[in-house]
Amino acid sequence: MPQAIDAHPNSNVIVCGALLTGTVIPASTSPFVRAYIGNAGKVQAELTSANFSTTATHKFNLYGVLGDARMNGDGGFRTSAPLASATIVSTFTTLSAVTWPYQFVDIEIAVGASSTVTIAGKVLLGTAGPST
Repeated sequence: MPQAIDAHPNSNVIVCGALLTGTVIPASTSPFVRAYIGNAGKVQAELTSANFSTTATHKFNLYGVLGDARMNGDGGFRTSAPLASATIVSTFTTLSAVTWPYQFVDIEIAVGASSTVTIAGKVLLGTAGPST
């Protein structure tokens, strides 16, 4: 896995790697990008636009990562259920979740079995200070 992106509290980053703008994600796959969020208590992820080859249900997920995660993206394991999940729409999809006490999150696009997804815009990650 490539190195995790580093998104300390009160920062915004454009997610790259497996979720880079212009990436075509095959059907029945779930690529993700791991982000180090430090002590950020809240995370918001935004998918600004995506194109679909056919009408289908695709998911945009945000997971917390537990255990011995490292900056190179190895180690640790994600929560069994997403902290936040949404069905991808073509124009704008957003997720927001309290992420304390996680130090890492995984941002995932889970593509349905019947079609592909092309990331036409960008995937952004924003963090905020302590959760309430």
